[in-house]
Amino acid sequence: VAALYLPKLLSHSIASKAVQRDCYETFWHAIFFFLFMTYPAAAFAALKVFACKYLGTDGHWLRSDLSYECPLPSNDPFTFLWGLLATALVPIGIPAFIFWKMRAHDIPQLGHEKSVQGAISSLLLKLQRLKLKLKIFKDAFGDNPSRAKVIWRMKESMRRNRINPKAKLDLDELSEVFYVMGLDFDESELVRVLNYHGEGGTIESRGVRNALRELCCRLKFQQTEVVGTENPLSLTLEQLKILVLEPWERKIGYRQSKHGSDVKDVLSGAAYNREVDRLARYNRLDLEDMLLAKAQDLQRTGDLTLQEIRWNGASERERRAIDHLGFLFQTYVPRCWWFELFELFRKLVLAAGLVFIYDSSPSQVAVGFFVTFLCIVIALYVKPFADPVLGSLYVYALGVQMVTLLYGLLLITNRFDDLTGEPNGWLGPMHVPSLIVGINASIFAIPILKLMI
Repeated sequence: VAALYLPKLLSHSIASKAVQRDCYETFWHAIFFFLFMTYPAAAFAALKVFACKYLGTDGHWLRSDLSYECPLPSNDPFTFLWGLLATALVPIGIPAFIFWKMRAHDIPQLGHEKSVQGAISSLLLKLQRLKLKLKIFKDAFGDNPSRAKVIWRMKESMRRNRINPKAKLDLDELSEVFYVMGLDFDESELVRVLNYHGEGGTIESRGVRNALRELCCRLKFQQTEVVGTENPLSLTLEQLKILVLEPWERKIGYRQSKHGSDVKDVLSGAAYNREVDRLARYNRLDLEDMLLAKAQDLQRTGDLTLQEIRWNGASERERRAIDHLGFLFQTYVPRCWWFELFELFRKLVLAAGLVFIYDSSPSQVAVGFFVTFLCIVIALYVKPFADPVLGSLYVYALGVQMVTLLYGLLLITNRFDDLTGEPNGWLGPMHVPSLIVGINASIFAIPILKLMI
């Protein structure tokens, strides 16, 4: 490592800046690779000093070796202080050092900025679809149609198609009704109408009326000046305010009140201007955070597909961070830049934290099983990996670890034969170890086979 870093220390006349930069990056790659490879074993060795067993009047003794007394400030202050120093440097110090390096390269801020870009891009795409729908509606009904005229046209269209006003319309029938009205929507927009205002793939005439009322209301109060801007970073503050005030709820324009009457959700001109004035005290970062929260809420309700913008070195800061520490975060989506730190915490708990639970005891294996299961749940919920295949392989590897721990728990508790029923059968002692070894080996074989195919 020192040999790789040596050119960095040389003068400019001996080593060029490009060579120094390459050696600098190689040095840190080697350092972090070494830390990641040795972290579980080093953390285990550091914490094992404090894993003691109380033997009554005989005092406290090391659980790993009962021939040594537990190092306490009273009987062995040097070993005790050395253990504290090792704990501070390894189990706590290595993750803290990695986090500090990531903060020094603005990786948390870059991840947040890319998440905001993805959210604004998704909202702009949703607004673009709305503008296209409003244009079709405007071409059919004019600039300022009345709701009565729109509903009359709908009823006339249903009469021409000989459709019972109380019947439920499927996709084809809804397409015919809209076509006669002059609303030539594509199939995806008709499916949205069915999903938002219908149920079970069909829609009642009341649902059709609500959809048309929303379009009519949005045509009068539309605020779509931001549509057409492809780069989220180029939006002005006024455009960001328009996006914040946009009613992104699933049913736009009208909602049902407690008494069953229609209530406007779209702001009138005066109310809209008051809301714009209220947002004047917020800066750009505050408005972007509001839009990110709105996009995440819409994603949870199924009204928006949130785009994930990958790490691509779009800015000088990002390129510098990728060159220095890209192997720590580039595998994950920007919003989950921290997942490698989570992995270190998982390794700390499994490899070192369990040292305080009795070695080879059922409790130790059960805690490891529970921690692994919890990590699978977190990974499935957060979806941190930029490559879905890599995410599936990660979950598969943790699942294999759970199966291995479960098998070990059954062996420790001597319950394996009771569960299988036949010690010499295909689930007997001679077959299951081979099966466990096989599924663990598949973790390494699957990536190799994927590269070969």
